[in-house]
Amino acid sequence: MSRDTVLTGVGRADPQRHPSEARLLDYACGSLAGSARLVVGAHLLTCPACSRAVGEFERVGGDWLEALDPALMSPEALPLALARIDRPSPPAAPAAPRPEGWLPVPDAVARASLGRRRRAAGAWIVPVSRGPGAERCYLLGMSAGRGAPAHGHRAGEMTVVLRGAFCDGDEVYGPGDFCEHDGSIKHAPRATATGDCVCLIHTDGPLAAVDWVGRLVFPLLGVG
Repeated sequence: MSRDTVLTGVGRADPQRHPSEARLLDYACGSLAGSARLVVGAHLLTCPACSRAVGEFERVGGDWLEALDPALMSPEALPLALARIDRPSPPAAPAAPRPEGWLPVPDAVARASLGRRRRAAGAWIVPVSRGPGAERCYLLGMSAGRGAPAHGHRAGEMTVVLRGAFCDGDEVYGPGDFCEHDGSIKHAPRATATGDCVCLIHTDGPLAAVDWVGRLVFPLLGVG
């Protein structure tokens, strides 16, 4: 299947861009938390290669733990564990439906997608979560051929494509693709002309507008 075919498809993925091995290791070790973990996890749902890599990291970590000398547990450890097992669990909420045409997403993302959309200049944003400090996670939708105003980043950003594709300079990111930027980049990503694009984004800080368009639009979308 050609790359162009994948980019025009809806609900299908053939990821070409992936998190670094260091980022996948952080995920496997549990040191990647909050919305950063959510974004990497969304990529793993559609990327068998990265899922296998995480599984291998987890297996190696398990082997390493088994090789350690056993540690003595406190006398209260067993009664506490049994008490938690006996405690009834709250009923699980039904899974939220996946938005039509999107790739599989974590349930938290599917639920957030039902929220109110802030719209401006051919784009919309729905908050997913907020973390400590300026950390935030949101869904960004862009109409075909439209995009975000030119901007920089005051901190790091991770993005995974859930539907459609977008151009960033000479690069094209399609369904399931993962990209990560530090605070040094300035860009103006836009959806391809073949259809709307939806991305899940984690940022460690607000966007930094480089012109009056961004200074007008970003506060309306809640990302400035």
